[in-house]
Amino acid sequence: MTAPRIELDPQLAWCQAGERLLARAKPDGHIGSTIGGEITAPHRPRGRAPEPGDPAKPLPLPTLVVSQGRFHDDEWTHDPTLWGWAHADGPERLAVRLADLLTAGRGTVTMLLSSRRLAVARTHQPFTAWFEADVRHIVAIRPFGLLTADGHREFLRADFADRSALLWRAPRARRDAKTVRTGLGL
Repeated sequence: MTAPRIELDPQLAWCQAGERLLARAKPDGHIGSTIGGEITAPHRPRGRAPEPGDPAKPLPLPTLVVSQGRFHDDEWTHDPTLWGWAHADGPERLAVRLADLLTAGRGTVTMLLSSRRLAVARTHQPFTAWFEADVRHIVAIRPFGLLTADGHREFLRADFADRSALLWRAPRARRDAKTVRTGLGL
């Protein structure tokens, strides 16, 4: 029998003096990706990622239309199994690194965005940051939403200096985007 997980508050466990947590997101679905024109849904990690230790339960796979790349622009957002999407021209980009870790650690990791850092971390004991980057890599953050057959789905989109982008489901995307932009001075 495993001990129950205790989620730790990232503001207390991770943030340093004077640093403020602006947003957090826990992947509860697949991430898709377009890397160098190649569409992959669900995303397959390209780089090395730590083993989560307690893998998440399997999820239903994305629809054939999405997994075979037979969609236009943002139509992937209609697939309820998808939590996010990474866009990049190559596998070494920041959005792909984040997608790799969020995919590998789904169910055990959280993406954290503070006034200083962007990270993917295990938020249960012991708190472990798998990856951190300076927030100066973020050049824009904005809400992205559309009306789907089963209701409105909202995402946040972070654009990075390396010309990659990561979108993730965010039920309060407009408010979160405003909070992050204000906190980062964007």
